[in-house]
Amino acid sequence: MPLKEFVSRSPQDPDDVLGSVPLVEPAEVTATIDRARQAQAQWSALAAPARANALSRAAERVDKATAELTRSEEHTSELQSLRH
Repeated sequence: MPLKEFVSRSPQDPDDVLGSVPLVEPAEVTATIDRARQAQAQWSALAAPARANALSRAAERVDKATAELTRSEEHTSELQSLRH
C-alpha cells in the first residue's frame, strides 16, 4: 500500500511526530510551483505601499490567531489541571 503522507519524526524520539505533509503526484507539484510563480509576479507588480499594507494586514491576522491559540491553550491547560 503506498504512503499517503510523509511523516517527520524527531531523531531523538521516533514516537514524537514533528509534522506531516501529504504525498502528491508530480503534476500537482508542477501546478503548485506554477501558481506560486504567478503569485510572485503579481506580488512584485504591486507598488511598495500596497505590499506594505498587505503585510500589515497579514501581521494583524497572525496576531489575532496567536491570541486565539493562546486562549485555547490556556483553556486546555485549565481543563487538564481540573482532571488531575
